[in-house]
Amino acid sequence: MNRHSLDHSTHRKPETHVVQHSGGTCYAFYAPHWNGEVELRGLVAGKYRVRDYFNDRELGIVSTSSSKAMIHVAFHNFLLIEVSAA
Repeated sequence: MNRHSLDHSTHRKPETHVVQHSGGTCYAFYAPHWNGEVELRGLVAGKYRVRDYFNDRELGIVSTSSSKAMIHVAFHNFLLIEVSAA
């Protein structure tokens, strides 16, 4: 198979790591450049405050009625966020 014929569309999402702790959930996203939505999996239904804890800035509030929520973000190399009940 020609290596240039590979479908790279499955590699569009950033690499994601999730850690749950008593105060909320932390997500780490890694990509050279990202400007789009990321999925926050593992949340129970409710409203959540999303904070970029590396840069100490609020990213907003997300609501979910299922086990995932989406938020639009832009970053270079990495984004470290903490999600807690709003």
